[in-house]
Amino acid sequence: MTKKILLIEDSPLSRKHEERLLSEKGFEVISSDNLKDAERLYSERTDWYAVISDNTFFVAPRGEVRPDLGIDLTLRIKKANPTLRVALVTSYLSGELKQRTEEEGIYAIFKSEFSNKIDDFLKE
Repeated sequence: MTKKILLIEDSPLSRKHEERLLSEKGFEVISSDNLKDAERLYSERTDWYAVISDNTFFVAPRGEVRPDLGIDLTLRIKKANPTLRVALVTSYLSGELKQRTEEEGIYAIFKSEFSNKIDDFLKE
């Protein structure tokens, strides 16, 4: 059975790059470009091997543009399933975000290091 990864990334270019890398490693990648859809996809199955989420998503409710944070979804997922591999991909890792990810057992990956660090995260 192929291991399934939920990939959450709003940038089409980054999503395609990450999908390709993960697929080449033998994973079945199910992708979402937004947090609401990702939460729905996550809840529809229980056989996830890992969840990998970007941290910042730009949404525009009622014409306003604001960042929506992937850390919130990854924290909910990790609390619901503490043994699941969960990673947060970010361009900037503040001291507070680093502390939160470490305390909750969420693996933080810098976007620029995704190709080099993903193997460490996925190894058994």
